[in-house]
Amino acid sequence: FYGRFLKLLMQTVGEGVIIDGLASRGGEAFTVDVWSIDPAQGGLFVEELTRRLATEGITVEVLSTRKGKGKLGIEGTELKLAVAPERQEVATSKEEDDDAGQ
Repeated sequence: FYGRFLKLLMQTVGEGVIIDGLASRGGEAFTVDVWSIDPAQGGLFVEELTRRLATEGITVEVLSTRKGKGKLGIEGTELKLAVAPERQEVATSKEEDDDAGQ
């Protein structure tokens, strides 16, 4: 998981976007702090990252977006993203469902 996630994250970062921080939220979940020169570039980054990670079964959720200065002190857009593997529902057999109903 970690290798796929980091590789795709780095491949997605383009002009006008900087990864300001990466923190584990426990297990295989991460918070990614992103700075972009403007909201449009931040939005494009999130769309592309979401598309690329979805092919690997990894989800992206935007936790917050606001104007602010990144670590370089330049005014832009700050985004906080939650990244984690998709939760897979456990299918139960018909027998288990029948047993539960009795």
